[in-house]
Amino acid sequence: MIPMGLFDKFKRKDLKDNPLSRKGEEALYRQALNELESGSINKGVFAKALADSSGDEGKAHSLYLKYRTQSILDDKVLHSIRKEEEAKNREERNDRLRRIFVIIVIVLIICFYNL
Repeated sequence: MIPMGLFDKFKRKDLKDNPLSRKGEEALYRQALNELESGSINKGVFAKALADSSGDEGKAHSLYLKYRTQSILDDKVLHSIRKEEEAKNREERNDRLRRIFVIIVIVLIICFYNL
């Protein structure tokens, strides 16, 4: 059993000292390397890497790994933000529907008692 406070020390702002963050980063680099090795690369990211490497393809591959890792992380963050916004919008919509329902019930009660 893992003590609840075990991961508290990893909630630091300095991510380089955080093993959980480093393991996540390794997975992102692995994904970027798999893309590069399979030839299934993100052309926009590779173009940036090639431009920043002055055409040196070896250096471009190195930069691709770095840039693509950040790109994958950015995609994950943006996806998370979108999901949070969707959940918030869904909750706001449900709140509006609840208020409308309450108003309809009140109107029906008033109409019923006025008969």
